[in-house]
Amino acid sequence: MADIDSTTLDFSFSELTSLPDVYEEEPRAGAIKAAATGGKGGKGGVCAKGKVVVTTLKLNNNVISDLTELPTILPDILVDWSQLVFLDLSFNCLNAIPKELECLPQLGILYLHGNNIGALTEVCFYFFRLADVAWWYHRRFFMVVVYWLSQNEAMLPAKELRQVEAKKLRQVDKIGKLMTNLKSFSLHGSYLERIEGYRQHVVAAIPSLRKFDFVAVTSADRERAARWKAMHSPRRTKAPA
Repeated sequence: MADIDSTTLDFSFSELTSLPDVYEEEPRAGAIKAAATGGKGGKGGVCAKGKVVVTTLKLNNNVISDLTELPTILPDILVDWSQLVFLDLSFNCLNAIPKELECLPQLGILYLHGNNIGALTEVCFYFFRLADVAWWYHRRFFMVVVYWLSQNEAMLPAKELRQVEAKKLRQVDKIGKLMTNLKSFSLHGSYLERIEGYRQHVVAAIPSLRKFDFVAVTSADRERAARWKAMHSPRRTKAPA
């Protein structure tokens, strides 16, 4: 973008724990900071002085764990949030690709790297089903086991492990269906990155991508992704005649 300061609303490194914190937090330096604070540089959230016009929203390097309020907050802080084309949520505490991103089908750039996506999985529940443990009575123990199991998924039987990994990767599929203009997408540093076929699945699921994890998507990538998709797509059984 030609003028990053005038098109960016920047809440990075602001220690936000949830999205409503933007109502109280002052944006970082730039033209938008001046607009949001009435040009006085005083304290107060972005909404204290009115909405702003931006194409980039930076929420990276915070401790946000969910985006439940996103569809409500965006109209409050942006004049026209359909103009938002770049959303940076990198280095937060998201453990899944947020379904609330469905309200932003126009995005061209989406950064989710450095999150915990895929960390809390069905793995722990698989083992607890086997043991029939009433884990809600042992919450501290449960949280320790959740973390340990997320680091040791290979303990699952091969069939169950493949099912868990496939379900994780399918989080990306809806992004590809909704964000048809998405050109740059990042997920590296998440638990998804460990899964075999990670890059091929994402490239196949989001055909519009030109860059994934800051690496250009080549024609060779697309060919490998097409082969991967053909090999791993669910096979439809023919109905009996």
